[in-house]
Amino acid sequence: MPQISKRKPGDRSIPATDWNNIADAINGGVGHRPPPRAGFYVPTVLVQNDTGADLQAFQCISLDDPLFALETNGSVDLIFSGKAADPDKPAAIVTEPIAHDASNKRCGRAWIYGLAYALVGPAASASDLTAAPEAANKRLAPGAGSVQLLAAPSTTVEKLLPVLLGAASGGGDSHYLFTLTSAMSSGYGTATIRSISDSEEIETGASVVDTLGLFDGLASGKRGICIKSGEAYYAIGPYVTAVRWDDPDLEQSKDGGDTWENIDTAEDCS
Repeated sequence: MPQISKRKPGDRSIPATDWNNIADAINGGVGHRPPPRAGFYVPTVLVQNDTGADLQAFQCISLDDPLFALETNGSVDLIFSGKAADPDKPAAIVTEPIAHDASNKRCGRAWIYGLAYALVGPAASASDLTAAPEAANKRLAPGAGSVQLLAAPSTTVEKLLPVLLGAASGGGDSHYLFTLTSAMSSGYGTATIRSISDSEEIETGASVVDTLGLFDGLASGKRGICIKSGEAYYAIGPYVTAVRWDDPDLEQSKDGGDTWENIDTAEDCS
């Protein structure tokens, strides 16, 4: 492919910055290197803003499927759909502002792998050096995920940090706290979902699945731990909500103490 030579600052007709962006695009590079300038040069991809809100540079979104089926003759451009941050989807960091327009979708550039700058939310500890997209905000949440933080996060405020996308060895299911808004019955209950640190509300009216029936009868208002696997939340604790010894019986309460059920009865083995 023929290469286009760049112009020197001060050349007339076309401003050097504009000409160099054209040259970079045709020569196979990226049109510009976004601030802050740190001397690195990372390829980007086009993403369509399907988040429902305006995006600013260095905010986090999640990468969804390409908008168009690719053709072997190269006649179709590769443009990904950019969705709201989701810890269960790959992270993407936008390099420039992308406005949201429901009727005339806007596109912009984003990093999806390698070195990037990203807005990172407060961490439980400055030693939390991995992160994932944060569901309620356009940023990364420290503590889990496939994004490696290259500097310590703040424990109090959002911070712009250098990161490596797709570099961490994290992964697996994300853990959350649930507060029941209806009693567990027939394998599920509805609940409000919060972050495992109890610092952020994630979702309301969510269905929490009780796969093994361990929490059947757990009353509204009771709390526990669940995991999110795919789109579903699964209760994993507490396994025993309340127990008492009422000689000779070991009993368990599933409704906060009003009704006690026998677990086992002690036997005299003398």
